Amino acid sequence: MGNRWWTNILLAGISTLICLLLSEGVVRLTGKFQPRSGGLADILIHDDTLGWRGIPNSTKIHVVGRTETEIKTNEIGYRDSPLSFAENPEDKKRILFLGDSFCWGFGTPQDKRISEWIESLDSRIESYNFGMFGYSTDQELLTLRMYGDKVQPDIVVLLFCINDLLTNDSDEGHRLPKPRFSLSENGTLKLINIPVPRVSKSDKAINWLRGHSALFNAAERTTLLIQEKLALKKQRQLAEKSDEYGRSETPGSISDLQSGLLKRGFDGTGITKYLLRDIQAECNRLGASFILLMVPSSMIWTQRHAETPPEAILVLDWCRELGIHAFDLFPIFHERYKQTGENLYVDDFQDRMHWNENGHKLAAEALYPHLMETLTNNGVESSPELHSEEN
Repeated sequence: MGNRWWTNILLAGISTLICLLLSEGVVRLTGKFQPRSGGLADILIHDDTLGWRGIPNSTKIHVVGRTETEIKTNEIGYRDSPLSFAENPEDKKRILFLGDSFCWGFGTPQDKRISEWIESLDSRIESYNFGMFGYSTDQELLTLRMYGDKVQPDIVVLLFCINDLLTNDSDEGHRLPKPRFSLSENGTLKLINIPVPRVSKSDKAINWLRGHSALFNAAERTTLLIQEKLALKKQRQLAEKSDEYGRSETPGSISDLQSGLLKRGFDGTGITKYLLRDIQAECNRLGASFILLMVPSSMIWTQRHAETPPEAILVLDWCRELGIHAFDLFPIFHERYKQTGENLYVDDFQDRMHWNENGHKLAAEALYPHLMETLTNNGVESSPELHSEEN
């Protein structure tokens, strides 16, 4: 009886292994969830304050589906040219970009990101890209505090994604330990979870699987996508239970009730609003203008919806309340797709989320007039030397 029991276990184990190997082969054939060898686990290092950053002065290959993208970092680990903080004899206007994988350029060549497209539109602009994969608004605030004085930007552009509402009040981002702010009784922000814990042994095992199994990547990415969608859907459903919940009569706005319900649902302390407030305060200290760019992060939404999601409208309302110049890309992306059918997203997985070079270019072209308006209001002549036709 004992031998038969062990035999059944062995056969079940072998059958399971064969099924997993077959599934691994099928997933690899799709080309969408390749093992991330030379991927994110190999290009990020631990940072006690920020949680993680890129390996300084490195050149790696990041695999996205069938696309291989070169990731070349500067001396502090960001995907940008070597930094020069000296006084600029050409009197160029410095734009400091903050954001997550959109700003970092997931699946996109470095010279085809929004920051580089902006430079190509105006020879007087010098872009500094401090985007980092997986960062939330709290990490972006910390990044600005760390490097703002060195860059001395004229304008700070923050790329904001809806998922930041879910991670700004968390000790983790993309399953990596991260810093977090808490709100004091007097309304100030206090940094906690510092120094940021290092990745556990179990997380290291997960990173190994990410680098060797397409099946694991497919399961993980799909699970994370479903979790995020369910979290957003839950908050909308909670708000919609009220009979008073309805669109404000003011276009592009939501009612106070909607705002309060969504705010309590996404982050009970409303921490995101305070993070934006402190980024604006830091920009004021630096003598820089602040522009928030609301990021469309779903090909499916871009194709199907002309309106901006309520969560994004909530953040835009906060910006209006705080006096932050906020610019919404959702209607612009939808209109471009409606008119041309142009693909604006990287073919990474089923709900294509990240911009390809077309998306980055469209975002830059939409942002550029706002940069010029801001610089003009700050005393810069509004007749830039354009180079868009050459590029």
